[in-house]
Amino acid sequence: MAAENNDHQTLIGQVEDHLRKQINDGELAVGSKLPSMRQLSNTMGCSLGIVQMAINTLSAEGYLRSLPRQGVFVAEPPNRKRDIALVLPSVSLEPMGGIIRGVRRGLAGTDLHLLIQASDNDFDDQVHLLDHLDKDYLAGVIICPPTANEYVKPLQKFVSRGIPCVQATFRLDGLDMNTVCWDGFESGRMAAQHVLGKRHTKIGLVGFNSDSRTAKDVLDGLNSAFKTQGFSTESLPHCQIDQLKLDADTPWMNSERSCNEFLAVNKDLTAVIASGHYLALGAYRAANTLGISIPDQLSVLSMGSDIQAFTLIDPPVTIVDIGLESVCERAMMRLRQIIEGDRGPSTTIQIPPHLIERGSVKAI
Repeated sequence: MAAENNDHQTLIGQVEDHLRKQINDGELAVGSKLPSMRQLSNTMGCSLGIVQMAINTLSAEGYLRSLPRQGVFVAEPPNRKRDIALVLPSVSLEPMGGIIRGVRRGLAGTDLHLLIQASDNDFDDQVHLLDHLDKDYLAGVIICPPTANEYVKPLQKFVSRGIPCVQATFRLDGLDMNTVCWDGFESGRMAAQHVLGKRHTKIGLVGFNSDSRTAKDVLDGLNSAFKTQGFSTESLPHCQIDQLKLDADTPWMNSERSCNEFLAVNKDLTAVIASGHYLALGAYRAANTLGISIPDQLSVLSMGSDIQAFTLIDPPVTIVDIGLESVCERAMMRLRQIIEGDRGPSTTIQIPPHLIERGSVKAI
């Protein structure tokens, strides 16, 4: 900056505004030391006296603080934005509690406040919520996006508004956005390896008709394990569930209805791998309705969140747990880094899953 005098603003005011903007934009991070006044005067093309008066004003406003014999440092900006918006498709589904707990853990030790914005299981409405988020009042946003690439364009439009934000849980294709998600590839590989390790080869797949990057990663992970046995996901029976139609009261119902027909037609299956917790619960219920014994006649393995129902039914469900709380805690920590001045390129962080082995998968 080269300060210029004009009718509307004094040199002092221009220096003040320039430094104030650098602080607000994170170019001068909280706690960082300002260059010497001589350096600032040379950089800004003004006298030492003008720089001193500007620093005095910003110190009085609370932007700067002087420490004897140490220098001038950036203080906590006054009226700093402290609200974090968490945008969810719902708050009524059990896994949403894990998302909220994870974000709260990531907020621990800060003075940031969590605001939850949720639709009623309507993904179009969830995306429309983004239009009402005000940059002037929010420090940042965490978005748990719909699992369909048709929503990439409105999400990218939101990113362009300049609000610090992180995409959590799923990863969409072609979205230039900081992302923390579960590792779809490793989840698929781990699920397939576990079932194959129990000597199953007649395996059915139950999944959403999702075109997200994470869903594609799951298929790649499954195939990486299946190819060791000479087959692939394309050669296995599939049951696809519409991801955009979800009843909050009975979120497993679409899967149960579809799996009733799927299992009745594919009677030779010895195992089912479901790429979502409610998909697995629907398959489990359909098997019970058809009189198929789990795990003696059919093994069921889930990927997703370890919902309470999995431990209450008999036998309890084996799951590749995606670590939803850990994903969202890490997403909040990443958002904090961005808020605190990390202006680097968008990054993707994938959290590894872990296997919880119970009684629903039996060795042949």
